[in-house]
Amino acid sequence: MHWEDPDQDTLLAKCMTHQPEYVVAGDYDGDNYDTINDFADSLREYAENVIIVPHEPGEVSKVPEWAVVGYSTPTNYAGTDAPVWEYFGRDVHVLGGTMNQIKVVVDHLRNEIVSIDTNTMHRDATRFGEYWSQEPQTRKQTAGIEDDIREAYENSILNMTYAFEQWGLI
Repeated sequence: MHWEDPDQDTLLAKCMTHQPEYVVAGDYDGDNYDTINDFADSLREYAENVIIVPHEPGEVSKVPEWAVVGYSTPTNYAGTDAPVWEYFGRDVHVLGGTMNQIKVVVDHLRNEIVSIDTNTMHRDATRFGEYWSQEPQTRKQTAGIEDDIREAYENSILNMTYAFEQWGLI
């Protein structure tokens, strides 16, 4: 679902068909708390974990207790302005960010994190033929490899898994 222009009908239909483990119901924008919470409640029947994404200070408390709180990792593109302590005691899904940015979130919310997603791996592999490496923590090129995108994905997944194990998430 596109976070700026959500199509709730299509998302609900897809959830009814696929019964996902996780689904993002939407982002709060300051005026849509009831709309997002009601939609999230309708998704509960079809998804194991429904995620709601607050952005401003005080909004975490508006997320129903049964929902997973989406932590929009602060980046140059977007992110939450809410202080990290508002997320303590809640199940948290980390959205976006580079691995280095995610590590900062992990350092603060390690015990609350139930899931993580990031588009960085996809972007780096498809645009640049690059993957994230833990030693040193940087992006590396897959130059000279016939299937750069596949190799970049595989290397990123492997390296991210090792990092998550080291950081105590797996």
